[in-house]
Amino acid sequence: MVYRIEAGPSRIEVQVESTGDKPERWLLLGQGPRLEGERDGGQGLRPQGLEVRSLDARGEEAATARVAKGFLDLPARRLRYTYSLKGHLRADPDLEHGAGSPGSYLLRGDRYLLVPPDALLPDGVSIELRFRGLEPFLPWPSERQGEEWVVHVRPSDLRQLGFHAFGARRRFELELPGARWEVAVLEGGLLAPDEVLQAWIQKAASDAVAMAAGAPRERVAIVLAPVSSAEPAPFGRVLYSQPRSAAIYVGQRAPARSFSGDWLATHELMHTLHPRFSGQARFLSEGIASYYQCLAPIRVGREEAATLWGTLARGVTRGRTEAQGRSLREVTRVMHRLQAYGAVYWGGALLALELDLELRRATKGEFGLEHVLADLRAQRRVSLGALGAAIDARAGVPIWAAVRDAHLNGQALERGRALLGSLGIGPEGLDPEATGAEWRKRLELGS
Repeated sequence: MVYRIEAGPSRIEVQVESTGDKPERWLLLGQGPRLEGERDGGQGLRPQGLEVRSLDARGEEAATARVAKGFLDLPARRLRYTYSLKGHLRADPDLEHGAGSPGSYLLRGDRYLLVPPDALLPDGVSIELRFRGLEPFLPWPSERQGEEWVVHVRPSDLRQLGFHAFGARRRFELELPGARWEVAVLEGGLLAPDEVLQAWIQKAASDAVAMAAGAPRERVAIVLAPVSSAEPAPFGRVLYSQPRSAAIYVGQRAPARSFSGDWLATHELMHTLHPRFSGQARFLSEGIASYYQCLAPIRVGREEAATLWGTLARGVTRGRTEAQGRSLREVTRVMHRLQAYGAVYWGGALLALELDLELRRATKGEFGLEHVLADLRAQRRVSLGALGAAIDARAGVPIWAAVRDAHLNGQALERGRALLGSLGIGPEGLDPEATGAEWRKRLELGS
């Protein structure tokens, strides 16, 4: 299967040819309500489908159809279509459908690449992406061949395409032991100089690798997209492609000094440590990242323990207020409606902390949560049951079910008072005389 992709300043032309059986249906796995659109009375984008043309053996148009609800019912071996970025880049930019500026932008690969059903993508099928126009920056390394950049991917990669960037003004590699993580910076005036951005993202990546239990991901592709903001990093996201890919907004008006205190980049790159969890497990993925964003700077000796543990303690207090007596399971389900992000993130961090603590107690400090995540890192998707089995296997005793149920079913974050108190962690400082103070120090040291 071959994709020929022409990335222009504000549109992407795609032609795809299936070299195997003819697909009866094509899928757009990441279709959202703003896939294509036009101005609707000045009130935003009016959703439209993506118009696709099938081609005959001579390359001439044979039939036309539109993507609807993520499906294209058009039996064809060869397709041609255009993904327009004009509305997204100028009117409504986002990391999903298109962000940046004409000539230097990013979007999710599953927003614009149509793929055949699973049955037509068995292991061993050769898939080639051939790019022209703006230089691509993808989760996978590309090879320059004349006027094209060529990428070979596996069938499973078409189900997790990650972020794709085009026309980056600068690219650089981070200095990390046992890993090759690359960064692309899109066009856009920034108050902070490039050396500040590089030091900032280097620090975040180094923190993530320090928590990887000796097994960091070999490659992560990170895109920095300037956006109109005075915050250093207003928003970011990691996608579960293999290798992982991340996109982070960078504030154009953010002063250089503000990047030294930023936490978002560290939080986002902590998501490279865990697999994708099945089901309604946002509390777990965000909880692990929130817990490690506090623990990693302590472990590498860059921040005072009292400062970062205090951040976690204050987060738990705020999260408890947001939860309003709901369980962590329930508040996760209604997180967006209630804007209860702190309850989910810090509730999950408290769960991750207790799992880490109980693992170390059970193994006399030999193993922690990071070792379990390293065991699972190569898997594309992991159920909570499989995670629990891996935790219990490392611990040598059953600990997962009791900790899970106590956090998911009881009032969210209510365990925080007793758990943090036993470790001597408070919003304003640490108690070295607490009964669990020695275990808190072992968490800090990873032993």
